Amino acid sequence: MYEVRGGRAFLVNQGQIIKDNVIVGLYKKDGKLLIVTDKSGFYFLEDDQLTKWAINAEKNIDGFRLYSSSELSDGSYALGTISNGLFIIDSDGNNKITLNKGNGISNNTVLSMFEDQNKNLWLGLDNGVDCINVNSPFREYNDNDGKIGAVYASAEKGNYFYLGTNHGLFYRIVGQDGGFKLIPGTEGQVWSLNKFDDALFCGHDIGTFYVDRDKAFRIGDTQGTWTFKRHPKDNNKLLQGNYNGIHVLEKQGNKWKYKNKLTGFDISSRFFEVVNDSILLVGHEYKGAENR
Repeated sequence: MYEVRGGRAFLVNQGQIIKDNVIVGLYKKDGKLLIVTDKSGFYFLEDDQLTKWAINAEKNIDGFRLYSSSELSDGSYALGTISNGLFIIDSDGNNKITLNKGNGISNNTVLSMFEDQNKNLWLGLDNGVDCINVNSPFREYNDNDGKIGAVYASAEKGNYFYLGTNHGLFYRIVGQDGGFKLIPGTEGQVWSLNKFDDALFCGHDIGTFYVDRDKAFRIGDTQGTWTFKRHPKDNNKLLQGNYNGIHVLEKQGNKWKYKNKLTGFDISSRFFEVVNDSILLVGHEYKGAENR
């Protein structure tokens, strides 16, 4: 590595890391020079000494070859790879965004990049140009293999994001890379996901599940749960609409348990509402709304 002064090149560093790697980025950070290498990660140069910048995001790009980089206006760094897509890390070295052909961009080789005045990131790819709206509040997830199926419901609880589909209940941890994972025992049609305070319930073709992180526990043995409503007069009870009417769940201690079924009404109750704390309106599949 050399520094040009007065038209002449002066040697700055000739450490083995510099000799063994291509430098794909040089940036000023915290009063030091940050060096981005193509194969060996990130280093600070200070007083002619190289010091490793140990960051969490390095595990995401370990084994990949970087080809391009850019410091963005918010202080984060965009890293383009050969054959593994784009990574964006924040100023503390945490992974923010991972994009590849499987989840958004049209090619996995990022040869160049440019941030415009609207903070869009333009990528020069092996087969054309892509524009990334980095600050969009939306992210697109493509189920190219058909593993997830058709989505019917979604919910977020703590660090977990859930999708209820016709293939079952899936989850992923918020902020981490990777696809959705199926919660064992929930295979089949999910109709709804409803959260009440800190409790998450899944309405499923085979019944009701209480969801806790990466596990789901079935409540009772009643088949076919459409959805849930809070009991109008008791916060420790929930009403659930099933294929054969309205049923009641009750919280006993720290656990939710099946209590009973409302008698005299056996019609599928997919749509129902509590009115004036004492009237229950149920959408009858043939006759409209019924007053219970």
